[in-house]
Amino acid sequence: PGFEITRRLLAGEIPITHRGLDQAAVDAPNPVAFVRAKLVDSGVLDSRDESSARFAAWHATAVLRIAPGSDRAHVRAYATWQVAHQLARTVRRRGEASQSSVRYARSLVTEAIKLVLWLDGQQLELGDLRQDLVDAWIAGGARQRRCVRLFLAWCRRANVTGSLQVDWDDRVPTRPAIDDEQRFAILRRLLHDAELDPRDRFAGACCCSKLPVSQCRCTL
Repeated sequence: PGFEITRRLLAGEIPITHRGLDQAAVDAPNPVAFVRAKLVDSGVLDSRDESSARFAAWHATAVLRIAPGSDRAHVRAYATWQVAHQLARTVRRRGEASQSSVRYARSLVTEAIKLVLWLDGQQLELGDLRQDLVDAWIAGGARQRRCVRLFLAWCRRANVTGSLQVDWDDRVPTRPAIDDEQRFAILRRLLHDAELDPRDRFAGACCCSKLPVSQCRCTL
C-alpha cells in the first residue's frame, strides 16, 4: 500500500502536500501516515502536529450532522477559530497535543452540535436560544453538556445570541454507601487479617468505623 501511495505521488495523482495526503488518507490512513512520516523526515514536507490535523479533519465531518445553514456555519466557525486555535496553543506550549486535550476539544464541539440538533428538533435555531432553553437542555442530560459554556460565549461575541449562562456544577460525584453488613465484614478482616499492611488496616478501620483519620488517637 505504501508503494502505491508513493507511485501516485510521483505520477502527480496526489499533490505532495499535507492537504493532498489528508485526502488520500480517507481511503488508506496507515500507508499515508507511513509515507507522510518519511516525507517529513527527509525534509520534503514540513512537520506538523498530527493530533491537531486529525482534529481539524474530524470536526469538518462532524458538523455535517447539522443541516446546511447558518447554525452549521456558526458551529464550524467555533470549531475552527476557537477550539482548534485553543488546541494549537496547547501544542505550541507543550510541544504536542495530549490525548486528554484532544478529547476535551472534541467534547466542546460535540456538545455544541448536540445543542443545535436539540434546537432543530423543536424547530428552533441558535438565534432563538433563551436562558430557559439553555437551563432545560443542561438539566436534561449529563454533566458533559456544560461544555457548551464556551460555545455560548462564542455565540454572544458573534451577536448570534444574547448573554446566556451555564452555571458550574459544584456537585461532588459520590458513590452509594455500603450497607452495615458489608462494612462490618470489611472491618472484621481489617482487625484480624495479619497479612495486610498495618497501615492499610489502620486507615481502613478508621474509614469503616466512620471515624476521620485526623481524629484517631491510635499511635500506629
